Amino acid sequence: MSSPSTLELLPGTAGPEATPPSAGCNALREVERARRSKKFRDTFDGVLLLALDYLFVAWPGAHVPFLSRSQSLSLLVAMHIVLIGYWIVSRELPSWRARRIAETWTPEERLRMARR
Repeated sequence: MSSPSTLELLPGTAGPEATPPSAGCNALREVERARRSKKFRDTFDGVLLLALDYLFVAWPGAHVPFLSRSQSLSLLVAMHIVLIGYWIVSRELPSWRARRIAETWTPEERLRMARR
């Protein structure tokens, strides 16, 4: 039995060294679309939160049913903290994971990615 490097898969074809792999897709357009979508969602979330703040400030009788006004305001502050925490985590977690994966790369791969 011959080794995989000398094995001819199809008669008359060149080996894998002769034809470099071609790019399957150009992801720049999709990355830009995802960034626009992220900006839209963040803007919408921020406007919604500010509208809720305005409602509570402009209308002193506003409160969550079954909660007092002070408890409702505490809930509003908690919502701010959760949303800001979500914004931070949703940005930092992917970059942290990418750094973790990049630590497994060889020095040649790191240089190639740094040149882009």
